[in-house]
Amino acid sequence: MNDTEAVSRFLEEIECLDPLMEWIGKLNIFEILGLARTEIRHSNMLAWLMDPGENHGLGDAMLRGITELAAPAGNRPSDYNSFVIRREWNCIDLMAVSDEQRYILCIENKIDTGEHDNQLLRYRELVDGTYPAYRKAYVYLTPRGTESSDPLNWRAMGYAEVLRILEDALAGKTLDTVAELIISNYADTIRRYVIKDESIRRTCEDIYRRHTRALELIWAGEAATEETYRQYRPALDLIRKYKPGKGSDHIAETIHRWAKERTDEGKILLDLLNTSDATTRFKTERMSGILPDVPGRTSAWKTENFYFYEVRNQRLASGEHEVFAQMAVGSKDMPDDLRETCDRINSFCPAEQKKEDWAYRINFSTKHVIYAEDAEEERIINQLDAFLEEIREFERELYKKLMEKA
Repeated sequence: MNDTEAVSRFLEEIECLDPLMEWIGKLNIFEILGLARTEIRHSNMLAWLMDPGENHGLGDAMLRGITELAAPAGNRPSDYNSFVIRREWNCIDLMAVSDEQRYILCIENKIDTGEHDNQLLRYRELVDGTYPAYRKAYVYLTPRGTESSDPLNWRAMGYAEVLRILEDALAGKTLDTVAELIISNYADTIRRYVIKDESIRRTCEDIYRRHTRALELIWAGEAATEETYRQYRPALDLIRKYKPGKGSDHIAETIHRWAKERTDEGKILLDLLNTSDATTRFKTERMSGILPDVPGRTSAWKTENFYFYEVRNQRLASGEHEVFAQMAVGSKDMPDDLRETCDRINSFCPAEQKKEDWAYRINFSTKHVIYAEDAEEERIINQLDAFLEEIREFERELYKKLMEKA
């Protein structure tokens, strides 16, 4: 079958995209607000749904359902109406407390991050010490139900289980119109963005397998009319996202999403204008205190700042991807006082360049990690968070050395 025949066959069967268009076309407030994979927003939503006294109309169904999964039958409360839901109590994402039942349910929620600094052990010791006479259940909640570092105490739970509890809670209920819209939007958000609905994945992969050549030509802009592409673009983009053997877009998309979410959390400041599939650039508050922006100057990046942290995504000949983070400093149009600071930084963290009249330096770099094209997003996100922790440690040590030599 030649290219023309492949495209014609696809256009004749264009109705195969209709189920995807119907699914994509649903109005979703979480998607509109860009909250679909923001961990804090999921925790806020779960806190609302778990509170028996809130106005969602589900009563204690969510709290009861999660507790029954988390704790054995002999270690559950007899009533849930006295529970109070707390957010970020001593950094614990969610905590349901009943003084009447003398019971506590703790949930550590991870969407795109992993554990760090023995936090589960610290949280459990803190709760046990503060509430020694209370019965307790601990839940480690992740998209796929990843096992925690403390599986004997923290019960691993996936968002598919949360979705099932929510769907059971909704069964047979007549809710307020607004509450029903919010809850149904949230359930759809879990399916689409957190657990990635398997039926949608299978549909996309099946369409791609049957029309591979035509789709590749369409994505390359070499086939289909503009009207057809515009009409079906959301479905075509979704198939591209789910197609087997994803390429560099998958890795780059994951890195970009991580950077955007860490920017929303105030941990970094992403520079979208200087970001590409191969390089994601951002600044941090501490390093910008050491190397501040200089209004009126123009760096090699055409910015007023003269450094960037970069997450590099390099495709290897093998088809794998090499990912690492580094700090790059450029001297173009840099004022003398900032250049002196950069030279001091270089004395503590020497760059490979030996020339005195330097134009570009790499003063910090993480280890290089190799990923297959279809590497799990959660694994990539966890590594990026580890890179960010290395950056923080680098900045702490650098700041200390600069202050000592001031």
